[in-house]
Amino acid sequence: MSAGNAGYVDELLTLAREVDLFAAIERLSAEPDPEAAAKAFGELAKCFYREKSLGRVVAVARAGIQFFLGYAGDAEQRDVVRLLGKKLAYNLAADTWPGWDEPGIVITASELDAGLDAARVNLRLTLELGRGPQVESKAHWLLGAHWLARGELDSAGAAFSRAAECARLAEKVDEERMCAGYGALVGTLRGDAAARAELERIVQDLKADGASDEAKFFAEQLTTALAVFRGREPERQKSA
Repeated sequence: MSAGNAGYVDELLTLAREVDLFAAIERLSAEPDPEAAAKAFGELAKCFYREKSLGRVVAVARAGIQFFLGYAGDAEQRDVVRLLGKKLAYNLAADTWPGWDEPGIVITASELDAGLDAARVNLRLTLELGRGPQVESKAHWLLGAHWLARGELDSAGAAFSRAAECARLAEKVDEERMCAGYGALVGTLRGDAAARAELERIVQDLKADGASDEAKFFAEQLTTALAVFRGREPERQKSA
């Protein structure tokens, strides 16, 4: 059965459950069509995420990222394939961030480490592939989100600041506000009253009458992230 068939992911799931996960990854890594492989890697990871099996999400996504980073081909094809790896890395970093407060998802220290690595390679590939300021903004934000989750507030603040700059270059006003909001969230966690007031103002602006659905989502997520991280004692206070 090929990766283009609807039952391909079911076949991989059967291998994972009845043989072992490595058998499924081995089968998928032999796929000659990189775009089909990327889709199947992503769908398999989604299946495990829905099952709240984050350890398997990490295993599948990391295998996929490595598969695409090591893909041999000409320069043009190599960039296309590395972009597929970048997308897997972005999704893995997002799936392993505790700031979403996703019900039923418990993120271990090792899974958080995997997410940080994924956020880093996502940013590296974003820059290497010249994806432009909007995509770069998202990559810096995601790395900042992982630094925030680790209590690395200096690194988080720097990443959020860079994310806001890139969003401004891309003329994405709501995304710039959102990134600035996370910068204010960092200050709030430090006990800065002015930063807390700025965060509240940004949240109100994002959910004001006439705001887009995306802006309202940003406001809601900022509120959720504040609730998740408030009161945590940062493990470290050093720069990356």
